[in-house]
Amino acid sequence: MMTKNINIPPPKEPDEDLKRVCSDLKALRESRGIALNDLFQITRISPDNLEAIENGDFHLLPPPVYTKAFIKKYAQIIGDDSKKILDHYERYLKTLKAPYEKEEVEKPPITTYYKKPFLIFSLIIMAGIVIFFISSYYKTGVNIPQHQSSKAVPFTPDVKPAEATNPQMQAKSEVAAQASAEASYHLSIEAKELTWLRIGEGQNSPYEVLLQPGKKIERRAPSFVIDIGNAGGVNVKFQGSPLSSLGKPGQVVHLKLP
Repeated sequence: MMTKNINIPPPKEPDEDLKRVCSDLKALRESRGIALNDLFQITRISPDNLEAIENGDFHLLPPPVYTKAFIKKYAQIIGDDSKKILDHYERYLKTLKAPYEKEEVEKPPITTYYKKPFLIFSLIIMAGIVIFFISSYYKTGVNIPQHQSSKAVPFTPDVKPAEATNPQMQAKSEVAAQASAEASYHLSIEAKELTWLRIGEGQNSPYEVLLQPGKKIERRAPSFVIDIGNAGGVNVKFQGSPLSSLGKPGQVVHLKLP
């Protein structure tokens, strides 16, 4: 199953300093005679992402770990320092969290002044009910039975004699256990280009990897959920068979295996 990355909503209005930094980047690239298509051929970063970096449209770019690698690679190729635009990108990421933090701060506290009297009233009613039943029980003349201690009963495992002594039954159990242990799948990912990955294995929490060109990872798990930041930059094999047509260079895709 494959899905494209969902873009984050844009900020209200980019500041003037960001516009100036982006304009300087574009002017430097053009002064060196480097076209966007030339950058794409060198870095394999899609023209759409390159144009978003030059325009300061951070909301159109992939996840942060991948976008930061794009910005550094872009600045390196045109011969500029990436610190200024990276600082603007970090401030942009902080603005995405600010509305939610403010909402948490301004949330009115839950009033609990009524809880204590209600709890006391409930305890009084429960105590009255218990006293009523105890008094009624004694008035009937019925003796309350004393607690009788019992001897400990030894634990007896639920194993049939035929299963415990039959070698054929034991062999079948061992084969079934081995088959269950081997019910995992083999995944192999080899990077042709710099690629960001997020991998979830079975019920475990996902982890992130920035895979360098020529590097390879191999994993075994009952199932996999994978986000690939550069679909055209990796070769993926599942159970020894290659998966083809994952997507274009720079495209973010989502895989669920098996």
